[in-house]
Amino acid sequence: MRWLVPVLVVLLVGCASPGPGFLGAERQDVTVDGLRFAVFRKQDKAQVIRLSAVTPRQQRDLLPKLLVAARRATGCHASPWTARSGIPGDTGVATFDLDCDSPLDGA
Repeated sequence: MRWLVPVLVVLLVGCASPGPGFLGAERQDVTVDGLRFAVFRKQDKAQVIRLSAVTPRQQRDLLPKLLVAARRATGCHASPWTARSGIPGDTGVATFDLDCDSPLDGA
């Protein structure tokens, strides 16, 4: 029975389904600083799902990586001020508003 929890965690970490507002959105996988993310874009919004496991210490510095993942996948600016998650402090899933009118500065 002790093996059941680690097996379930591995299975769930490998799965990434978009939230209801992003159903039908195209998925693009990106890697930022060794962490894997799935990014779903729908119009002017992006949902970023962390696929890699992180330690509590790594969670503190995750917002910039989520932003970079959104930028790389969409080619648009992702505003940190618009970051939303289903659970306050959750670093597994974040949604951002995109600004695709301004050119990127090499992100």
